[in-house]
Amino acid sequence: MEQDYQQSAPVQAPEAVHISMEPKKIGELFKDTFAVIKARIGLFFIAGIIMFVITFIIISVFITGTVGLFIFGGVARSTLVIGLLAILLVVISIIFQSWPSLMILNIANDAERRLRVKDLLVRSFKKIHSFIWIGFLEGLVIGGGYLILLIFSLIFLGSSFGGILTLFLMIGAFAWAIISGVWFAFSPMVLVAEGLRGIQALKRSKNLVGGKWSIVFSRFFCMGFILGIIGFISNAIFEMIPVVGPILGMLANSFIAFFMYVYTFVLYKDFKRIKQPTS
Repeated sequence: MEQDYQQSAPVQAPEAVHISMEPKKIGELFKDTFAVIKARIGLFFIAGIIMFVITFIIISVFITGTVGLFIFGGVARSTLVIGLLAILLVVISIIFQSWPSLMILNIANDAERRLRVKDLLVRSFKKIHSFIWIGFLEGLVIGGGYLILLIFSLIFLGSSFGGILTLFLMIGAFAWAIISGVWFAFSPMVLVAEGLRGIQALKRSKNLVGGKWSIVFSRFFCMGFILGIIGFISNAIFEMIPVVGPILGMLANSFIAFFMYVYTFVLYKDFKRIKQPTS
């Protein structure tokens, strides 16, 4: 007697979800940047207003002080005082512009979590010194290499092959500034998102860029080009508006600056995803 066996259908394994390890295109990054801004538009507005107010106050103080010194202090004596005033305002500007910049990065980092304005202000203020230190180190590495190559180009300027050698050294100086600038572009984001400081933040940024320098450069170049055109057009329009035109121009430039910060953070998160797909 034959026994019939009922064959059950083979169980199919669920399809594996494919996660792309390729960097996002410029259009995707642009879309993600707008999504982050839209999710936290209120906090971004506060950060943007703070950035605008600080810039406006610093420029107003410098202009008022300069005009006052030339009127009441005499031109010769005022030149030195104006120079010292300018240095002081640059230092103050670096310190207080770092605060809203850190606020923008903290908002972008915690875009999916609820943030209170007070906590955001305090958290950002506590990292100002680390933010400035990273900026100083970046400037030292980028500017130092550029300056060394530039000095050598001037030294060899009068030699037999001075013209050609100087040209190559000057090209090398500009190339170093661009290459190292892209390497360390993610350093402030690393400070905010991963808590690394100083040299460690610079090393981490260079590691994230890794062998995809040209891709990172192209993403920055494209967005910089787009925002540059927008800034040029908006400033040209606002210059034709009397009285409030310059203020509107400053406001537009503040928006462009913080949009670039958010875009850079989105780009950083994308390359962090590629380097650490399981994180």
